[in-house]
Amino acid sequence: MRKSAICIGALALALAACSGHQSMPSPANNAALAHGRNMGPGVVQTGHTPVQWTQFAWGGTSGTNNFNSAVTGSDKNIWYTDYSDNALIQMKMSGSTHVFPLNYGSGLHFSPGNIAVGADGKFYMSTPATAGVIGLAKTTGSFSVIAIPSGDQDYMGGMAVGSDGNIWYAGLKHVGKITQTGHVTEFAYPDGEVSNYYGAVAAGSDGDIWVTEYNVGAIDEVDPNTGSITVYSMPCGLIGLVSAPDGNLYSSGCGNIYRITTSGSWTAIPNPFNTEGNPNNFIQGLDGNPWFSVSNQNEIATYNTSTNTLHSFYPPSTYGVNYGLTGGPDGNYWTIGNNAKIDVYIIDVITVTPNPVHLTSIGQTQTITITEPNTSAWTVTSSSPGVATVTPVSGHPNQYTVKAIGIGNTNVTVKDAIGNSIVDKVTVT
Repeated sequence: MRKSAICIGALALALAACSGHQSMPSPANNAALAHGRNMGPGVVQTGHTPVQWTQFAWGGTSGTNNFNSAVTGSDKNIWYTDYSDNALIQMKMSGSTHVFPLNYGSGLHFSPGNIAVGADGKFYMSTPATAGVIGLAKTTGSFSVIAIPSGDQDYMGGMAVGSDGNIWYAGLKHVGKITQTGHVTEFAYPDGEVSNYYGAVAAGSDGDIWVTEYNVGAIDEVDPNTGSITVYSMPCGLIGLVSAPDGNLYSSGCGNIYRITTSGSWTAIPNPFNTEGNPNNFIQGLDGNPWFSVSNQNEIATYNTSTNTLHSFYPPSTYGVNYGLTGGPDGNYWTIGNNAKIDVYIIDVITVTPNPVHLTSIGQTQTITITEPNTSAWTVTSSSPGVATVTPVSGHPNQYTVKAIGIGNTNVTVKDAIGNSIVDKVTVT
């Protein structure tokens, strides 16, 4: 049954971003990341200036495309699909990669698109290339396929773990459920949809499964216990879907971001990006808020559901457009660039002011101040104590005194407990 959803109205959106500034999530959200960022060696900041972004080589041979997506595996590594090379790639926090070919049957190749991690820790993958199968892989790299009974295709359909512990996916003609034993149950779209190429899936806060129907401008509420589907009208086809801490679902379409309640009503949030830059690849971020990459734009962004504000993050101009996106076990965001790179956005960056430091006489001092979210202790050293020493300021754990001892140059290095560091260059004349 199709229901007409109620339009609540438009909500003004404050865009907290500009090309020269990296807008940061609120301190409360950063605090939520503190545990995650210490789980592994992670990506670390090094250098003379704050490093908000870093890159690693893709790892595949054919480069990247917009079919590729990424997740964090149960082994605490980044895993992403390589559609062109029929492979699944594992990337460790150090940036080293291992490519697992996805072959099955008698010389058949699986070209993976979207990927999700099941409650069993296995990877489930859609494919735009082959009808009738879902890809299944383990962190060991072993691979097999699960047959779709009707022969339907999960083209670029999203996947999500439901409240019942099963994987749910959006096929062209059906919503599908896959149990951990590999049993597939299909539920036809009540409105007769047969070409849902870009359906997205999310587990709602109400325990139901929510699925978008891109071509017909609808969103479906699926009861995981019975498979019954209620269809709600939307103003246009939606791209991406994610559940958020406020209990609502978020998606995008028609140049807007949409907040969708579990009763099927929606709010249109004006999209500050132009029509060439629609949000897509929606994920639930490490802070619980919706995060997404922006198609045809060199950025990723997050919508803070508490403050109703959008924060946008721009990589260096040499970086490419970002596709797949996932929150890493190191507390940073890993995304697939279209220039055969994995781009990493580092959340907690060290800054030191002033930087550099210039002292004009022996005995002169300068207080430097260190800033890094969620961190209050650092190791601070001078490479040439004969030029300048550095000592902590009593009662101010984030301040240090640099004192000129002799003519010359030295580097004052500030390092945190997980290896992030920044160099403050000191000159004494």
